[in-house]
Amino acid sequence: MTDSLITLSSIKSRARSFKKFVATRVGEIQGSTNPSQWRHIPGDVNVADDLTRGLNADQLNDRWHRGPDFLRRPRSEWPEEAKVENKSESEQERRKEQSVMVVTEPAEDIIDCTKFSSWRKLVRVASYVLKFVKKLKSKCKKETDTSNDDANGTLTPDGLQIGENYLIRKGQRPLRSRIDKGELKALSPYRDDAGIIRVGGRLDRAKMSFDMVHPVLLPYEDWISRLITRYVHEIGHNGVAATTAKVRRKYWILKGHNLAKTVKLRCAICRAFDRKVETQKMAELPIERLTPYSPPFHYTACDYFGPFQVKVGRNKTAKHYGVLFTCLNTRAVHLERAVDCSTMEFMQVLR
Repeated sequence: MTDSLITLSSIKSRARSFKKFVATRVGEIQGSTNPSQWRHIPGDVNVADDLTRGLNADQLNDRWHRGPDFLRRPRSEWPEEAKVENKSESEQERRKEQSVMVVTEPAEDIIDCTKFSSWRKLVRVASYVLKFVKKLKSKCKKETDTSNDDANGTLTPDGLQIGENYLIRKGQRPLRSRIDKGELKALSPYRDDAGIIRVGGRLDRAKMSFDMVHPVLLPYEDWISRLITRYVHEIGHNGVAATTAKVRRKYWILKGHNLAKTVKLRCAICRAFDRKVETQKMAELPIERLTPYSPPFHYTACDYFGPFQVKVGRNKTAKHYGVLFTCLNTRAVHLERAVDCSTMEFMQVLR
C-alpha cells in the first residue's frame, strides 16, 4: 500500500511511457509484483506517517505495533480507492513521443508560378492540376462529373478558362488590401460572379467585348503579369505602346507601360532587330579646310535659308531669305538678308 497517488498511477501505467529513471524503477516493481495488488491508503490511517510527524516514543499508539484496524476487517470494508485527479506531476515524468507522421494542412499554393516562363504553359498545367483534383474529389463522392474535359482526357476551352481564373484570383490577392484602403478608387474595381476583380467604368453600353469594357485588374509585382505581357509581346514583337494596348484588351496591369518597356528591353529578338546599322565612313577634308594662318573668310562657303514672311506695306507681305556665309577655316559665320533668290540680288549681298 502507498499513500502517494502519483506513485500508484505510475505503477499502474506502462513503464516504457516514462523517462529512463522512472521507467527502470516502475519496471522493477511491475516485475516483482502485480500492479493490481497495489492499493491506496489514506494519510490519516497510514502507520508510516506516525514517525514522520515528529512524535515522541511515549506518544506512539497501539496501531504502530498492530497496524491499521481496517486490515482485520473484510476487504469490502476497506477504504475506497481514491481516483487520481491531478496528473500534472505524473505527466512530467512521461517520455515525449516522437511523431513519425505529422498530418498538416495542404499548402494553399499548389503551383509555383515563378518556375514557369510561358503564360500558356502555366495555364495548361494549372488546368490539368485542377482537373486531377476534381477527379479525386469525384471518386471520393462516387460521382462522375467531367465537365471540363472530353472523352479523350484532353483540355477543353472551359477547362482552360477554369485554370486561368484560378491563376488570376491567385495573382489578385495583394489587391484586396489596397482596394479596402481605397487606393484604387479611380478604377472603380468590382468582383464578378467568378470572384475576379475587374475594372469598372461607364462603358457598359459600348459595342465591345466584355473583357475590353471591364478588363481584369492585376498588380505590377505579380509574376503572372510579367508572363502575360511577355506572351502578348512575343506575338509580333511590337513596341511598348502597342504591347500595352494589346494587353489592355483583356488585362489592366498597374504600371503596364513600365512593365511592357521592361519586357521589350529584355527581349533577345527585339535586341537583334534594333541593332545599329553600319555607317559610311566620311571622306577626307578638302585643302580649303586645312589651310593654317589664312585670314577669316579667305575660303568661304555660302547657303540660303528661309523664306521668312516680311511685312513691306500696310497690307502686303513678301518672302525674304537669309544668306549664310561661313569661313571654312575658322568656322566664323556672317549673316545677310536677300529680298529674293535672283542672281543680281545675290551679287548685291555678296558685295
